[in-house]
Amino acid sequence: MANYYAYARSNYFRVKDVSAFEALCRKWNLEKIAKEDRRVGFLVNSEGGLNTTYCFDPDTGEDVEANFEEELASNLVPGEVAIFMQIGWEKLRYLTGWAWAVNHEGKTVSCNLDEIYKLANTLNPKGEITPCEY
Repeated sequence: MANYYAYARSNYFRVKDVSAFEALCRKWNLEKIAKEDRRVGFLVNSEGGLNTTYCFDPDTGEDVEANFEEELASNLVPGEVAIFMQIGWEKLRYLTGWAWAVNHEGKTVSCNLDEIYKLANTLNPKGEITPCEY
């Protein structure tokens, strides 16, 4: 069985409280990044990528259910949008990639690389298009 590896990061955005954002980064095992204009972002420190529905609770030593998008959205300055992109692979047999964006109201949009197949079919609707995989 091959291992899955992922790389992920965000854009830069403004937050209401940098200390609260730093706490969010610790909770979700993220590396805070910052610009000189007071915008912040994050890098993912786990080779498995970011699980946005579970995080590690150091008090119990277990994973707990949580919602990363909601937590991040609640700290965004009104008008800001955080974008997150993740790419991954398993021995280059399977490539994955997806992105999502969340605004300060908690509204989200997302897309993934597999959407290219639907778009490619518009170029050749009667032809066979093979997937990019092993």
